[in-house]
Amino acid sequence: MLAANMMNADFRRLSPSQTALDALDLCRAERAALLPVVGEGDRLIGVVSAYALVKEVLSNGRSPDAPEFMRNIDGLAVKKVGDIIEKGFLSVLPDAPAAQVAALFLDAAPGVETIFVLDNGARLLGVITLWDFFKRLSAYAEKA
Repeated sequence: MLAANMMNADFRRLSPSQTALDALDLCRAERAALLPVVGEGDRLIGVVSAYALVKEVLSNGRSPDAPEFMRNIDGLAVKKVGDIIEKGFLSVLPDAPAAQVAALFLDAAPGVETIFVLDNGARLLGVITLWDFFKRLSAYAEKA
């Protein structure tokens, strides 16, 4: 089994020009903690995490009072995804074997549950979540 067989090719993505509020809405709608951000040619340029969005709301590093908190949430409507993009993400080529995907999940920081499948030109082909991985392994085990 290869990464190409485990990936989900039907996923939502962000552009750097979208707002942080768009990212928040997409995180909620997709129940995703990590969203890909793509540039020209569908190349993966980074990710936006739910953590980064919460950090934006708590932008001063301390718990804000209620009015400040609401202003910070309103600020997500003008903050661009490109301003909060994170460059660290896990990726594999489509021909990566399942064992390599499993090793990436095991070596990842706690809470990292997404691996991006990229071609040699960094074009985003698909996403493998930990749950996608389990689903494919389970289906394979049932057939065996």
